[in-house]
Amino acid sequence: MDTTILMALILGLTMGMSHAFDPDHLVAMSTFAAESESVRDASWLGFWWGAGHTLALGLVGGTVLILDLAIPPSWAVGMEGLVGIMIIVLGGRLLWRVVRRPVIVHHHVHRHGQHIHRHFHLHGHEVPVHHHGEGTCMQALLVGIVHGMAGSAALSVMVMASMPTVWLGLVYMIVFGIGSIGGMLAMSALMSLPFAFQHRLFSTWHRSLRMSTALVAIGFGCYLTWAALG
Repeated sequence: MDTTILMALILGLTMGMSHAFDPDHLVAMSTFAAESESVRDASWLGFWWGAGHTLALGLVGGTVLILDLAIPPSWAVGMEGLVGIMIIVLGGRLLWRVVRRPVIVHHHVHRHGQHIHRHFHLHGHEVPVHHHGEGTCMQALLVGIVHGMAGSAALSVMVMASMPTVWLGLVYMIVFGIGSIGGMLAMSALMSLPFAFQHRLFSTWHRSLRMSTALVAIGFGCYLTWAALG
């Protein structure tokens, strides 16, 4: 195999996997992991995010390579702002689903011989989260598309354009996409582990972790939007 092609393959795969670890990607997908009922479900959402990211990057990158165009800076800045708003929405959606949980006070009276004890207990009942498989996957796909058109992805397009030939740039783009799919699939599975574990054993901690995830997403989204558009 030609050394140039081999280097393009290695670079594309490595850059694609590391690109999946960008903070805005992880924060956005953590809101999906927080609502996944299993590691497998979260992994599939990571796959669909990667598929959407690769699709957008392929359309933008392919157009840039074939038509020899340049991405204007205003485009990258605007898309970064859109990513921030999207993360705020994802965090807000998760927070809304967490706070809908009603807390019910139960009054129990226990008699032990001649002694009567009164106990008050707080029981939180989670509002069932209705997971619509195809709908959730399409949401992850859409999030991936938005991320694929944002500023950090524009840097990947610049690397593609720097390749010696258009064909080699397309090869890099394909391998980059495969790497990003694999990277996010793995990270989504890892992020879902504490949620899946606590969902089965510690419902109170599970709720707190989901709320923390939502608040972090909202805060990060506000910061990202301010940094891009402020």
